[in-house]
Amino acid sequence: MFEPRGSPGAGEAARAPARFEVRVLYGPSLFAAHPAVVLSWDEAEETFIPWPRLFATVTELGVGIDAPDLAACCAGDGTISRLHLVACLAKWLDRHPRAASHPGLMVHATRSGTHSAVAASFIDDARTTAILESAWGLADIVVRRCAHDEPTVAADSRIVAAVRRLCDTGTIDCEWGKEFAMFFVQARRRGIPSLLLQNTKKVLLLGEGCHGRLLQSTSNDRDSSVGTSLAIDKFMSNSLVARLGLPAVQHVMVPHGLADVVEQVAAEAPKFIGFPLVVKPVSNGKGNGVFAGITSVAECATAIREALRYCPRGALVERQVAGDDHRLAVIGGRLAWVVVRRPAAVTGDGTSTVAELIHRENERRQAVTSGKRPIQSLINPDAELIGHLAKQGLSLQSVPQAGSNVVLRSISNVSKGGTYEDVSDRIHPDNRAMAETIAAAFRMDILGIDYITTDITRSWREVGGGIIEVNQTPAAGTQHYADVVLAHMFPEQTQVRVPYVIFVNDHTGSATAAWMTQARAKGYRIGFLNATTTKLDDESRGSPADGLNQRMLALILDPRVSLLVAQVSSADLARDGLLRELVDKVFLGPGVAPEVEHLLRSRAHEVLPLPGVGG
Repeated sequence: MFEPRGSPGAGEAARAPARFEVRVLYGPSLFAAHPAVVLSWDEAEETFIPWPRLFATVTELGVGIDAPDLAACCAGDGTISRLHLVACLAKWLDRHPRAASHPGLMVHATRSGTHSAVAASFIDDARTTAILESAWGLADIVVRRCAHDEPTVAADSRIVAAVRRLCDTGTIDCEWGKEFAMFFVQARRRGIPSLLLQNTKKVLLLGEGCHGRLLQSTSNDRDSSVGTSLAIDKFMSNSLVARLGLPAVQHVMVPHGLADVVEQVAAEAPKFIGFPLVVKPVSNGKGNGVFAGITSVAECATAIREALRYCPRGALVERQVAGDDHRLAVIGGRLAWVVVRRPAAVTGDGTSTVAELIHRENERRQAVTSGKRPIQSLINPDAELIGHLAKQGLSLQSVPQAGSNVVLRSISNVSKGGTYEDVSDRIHPDNRAMAETIAAAFRMDILGIDYITTDITRSWREVGGGIIEVNQTPAAGTQHYADVVLAHMFPEQTQVRVPYVIFVNDHTGSATAAWMTQARAKGYRIGFLNATTTKLDDESRGSPADGLNQRMLALILDPRVSLLVAQVSSADLARDGLLRELVDKVFLGPGVAPEVEHLLRSRAHEVLPLPGVGG
């Protein structure tokens, strides 16, 4: 029923491989043609399971993998190996559930001699590691249960609980967001190395060494930290806009210290500002705690209390500006794009409730996966949405007339389900100059300005309007906008990589040292590593225990490095891969394994004999 292939009747010891090992490889290797997390183990005899028995077991354990996915991993005789089961489970865990923008794991299974390995591509290596480890754990439980010859019996509750924990660990949420995934993918399509920095708020390293740049959303390493602080604080940013002589908004600040007298504040503020009002936290994002269209003191007091929950500094009460909300993105001192943003809305059909219309609109948005289309968040029927409907005399169960437009929120934030349209070709020159002036005054390389006006084609000097916010990240909701940001950071002909040279089997190190002496004379600052040493010029760093891949990563993160040199053995390359995705030059010493030489020749621009060896 279930045997290691080639060993009929083998005992349980033959079926249980040694513990697995996980490595993160930042370049091509014998395991995969791309950077990968590799889970490997030794198994004297490869284990195979009949497909019907396997499917019955995973179903019994509550693993919801589809039968066609398992069947696709079958060998010609209708069995599945442990190796391919781990790979299949890794793919399932990655996409169940999965964000639509997530590119998905590329998974490769390889076996050589007694060594088995599953290699999976990654954006976040910690997440991919968790998925592979969970896939291994699930496969091990399944294999052990399938090993029993007696008919399947109900799984012990502890086994089912263990399976559930492994599934929950493996399917950790993709927290990158659509914009992050778009930048990651677009950068790689443009040939720009792209790497998520671990334990950061989605900070990407684009490029390498002295050509590397840092990007977070649409903020980059050339933005002023002071400007960022000003932009985050809506009270301070509005004050600076007013000092520039530009259309700021009239508002009053409600510090947390006044939380006990909110009703009094709510009653006094309209006397100075007038209705309708907007209430929002002094610093927060994505429209959280923002309330517009306020027309009564009681409503204002409720909104202030809610806004204060989102910011320890306080809340702002301001006069609502009439018009449409426009996001003006300035990049490198020049206006890059303008979009008009509108609140989430649905159109009645005369038979469907508002709740049904929202559900249908969310299904439409989920089905739109093209990166050329604007990013659209799902519409969440939360308390704020329900309250906005109530102000219109509607509820989620109301049935709007056919063709009627039902506006679901008072704010137009895309994160709250709002939509937007590009109007870059319509903006008046004075409004363009206004946006560029603000970005310059804030000392920001990239900035988003939220400007409300009744007509973007007319000057702010004529129609007024108001700058309601300044954002340190203007957001890039389409591939086109992401490309605009990347083209600014990496103009045509800009270098994105530092040269990378590998010396293989230079056991004395003399050839490597002589070559680096010549390179230093040409002005290169060399990031160097071998089995025991990591250096920038003569400055040592790291520990040999960190491994070659982690130590190479430390070098490419350093913006002073202009050349990478690795002195490694053929065995190092067989185990740890090429360390970087592309290799400029390789010097081959004697005794290089054929498969390693083939890997080097397939990825290196130039392969030469080690100086002093073979001519």
